Amino acid sequence: CDTSATGGNPISKANSLPMLSFPHAGGAAHRYHALASCLRSATLVPHDYPGHGRRAREPLEARLEALARDALRRHRALLAAGGYALLGHSMGARVALALAALCEREGLPGPRALVACGSEAPGTEREPLHRLGDDAMLEELSALLREFFLPVLRADLEALETAPAPERPIAAPIVVVHGRDEDIEPEALRGWADFTSGGCAFVEVDGGHFFPQEAPEIAARAIDDALGAQLGARSE
Repeated sequence: CDTSATGGNPISKANSLPMLSFPHAGGAAHRYHALASCLRSATLVPHDYPGHGRRAREPLEARLEALARDALRRHRALLAAGGYALLGHSMGARVALALAALCEREGLPGPRALVACGSEAPGTEREPLHRLGDDAMLEELSALLREFFLPVLRADLEALETAPAPERPIAAPIVVVHGRDEDIEPEALRGWADFTSGGCAFVEVDGGHFFPQEAPEIAARAIDDALGAQLGARSE
C-alpha cells in the first residue's frame, strides 16, 4: 500500500464505491492517505472538519450536528447521487452517523454502508474530556500523545538538530522573516547572511513563532515585498 507514487493522494479505482471518510478528534483528511491506497472496494473521499487540515483557517465547530451539516453542504452532489458509503474513525464515526441520519431527514439517499472504526456507540457513558482543565486533559491524553504525536515531533527535531551547517553559501538570495515576539537572538538571525552570496534581507513582522498561521496576510505581504526588492535588485 505504497502512496509514494501518488504523492500521498488517494488512489481512485474504476467503478469502486465512493466512501466519504471522517477523521478522529484532532485529525485531518491527510491521515487517511495510506488507508486510501490499500482499499480495493472503495475510493476514499477524505473530509476535513472546519479548522482542520486544509481548512485550518476556518473557525472550529464544536457541535456534531453542525459538523454533519457542513459535510452535507460540501459533499451534497456525491450524497444526492446515492451509491456511496461512509467511514468514520473514533469521533468521525459519530459524525458519519449524524450525516446518515441527516440525509434521511433531508430525503437524500442514505449510505450503502457506514463503517465505524475505533468508536464507542452513542450513549456510552464516559467522563467528558472537553470539560477538563488543560493540565488534566494533557494528563488524560498523555498516552495518545506519546503514541501518535511525540514520535513525529522527535524525528523532526532529530533531523533539525543533527544537521551540519552548509559548507558553502548558496547563490540565491535569502529573505529572513521573523516575528517581533519570537525568542530568537538577533545574532542568530544575522547568521543567515553567512550562507548566501546573493544578499540577505531581514524582515520583522508582528507576532510570535507561529506568525505565518496567526497572521498569514501580514506574513505574505512581508515576504512578497522582500522578494520583490531582492529579485528586482538582482535584475538591475
